[in-house]
Amino acid sequence: MDTKLVGDISVQMVGVELLKQGMAVLYPFGDRLPYDIAVDLAGRLVRIQVRTAYYDKSTDRYLGNVRSAKTNRKRYSFVKSNTSDVEFFVFVVQDRNVFYVVPSGIVKKVKSMLSLCPHRTRGLDKFKIEGYKNNWNLIAGSTGDSSSTVS
Repeated sequence: MDTKLVGDISVQMVGVELLKQGMAVLYPFGDRLPYDIAVDLAGRLVRIQVRTAYYDKSTDRYLGNVRSAKTNRKRYSFVKSNTSDVEFFVFVVQDRNVFYVVPSGIVKKVKSMLSLCPHRTRGLDKFKIEGYKNNWNLIAGSTGDSSSTVS
């Protein structure tokens, strides 16, 4: 599969999960906006950027890229995602059907990649990001504060 198809599948997976949580899901027309999905919470839109995590065999982790690819047909580069454009990033581990719902304020602190370990049950204390795994309540209870942390 090409990367566009993989990304489209992740967006649809997130949309289905949000619907299962009872949220009203909105999809923007086209892909020119800085978010992939919005949720209507009592008239307030919560914008979500969806990212697909990939498995890195050398580290036995899934990696979630917080950078965006930019191209002008001649040059291809990565730039840090603008975290002020969205309230949440959802990192999808497709082959495990796992989602990391991460406030943009947390993503803002990450240089390029998040390490995700949905397949591990031990030694996760150094991976604080695991507290965001399938944590859809962060979106449902969102007040617009993008720096929320998991306790």
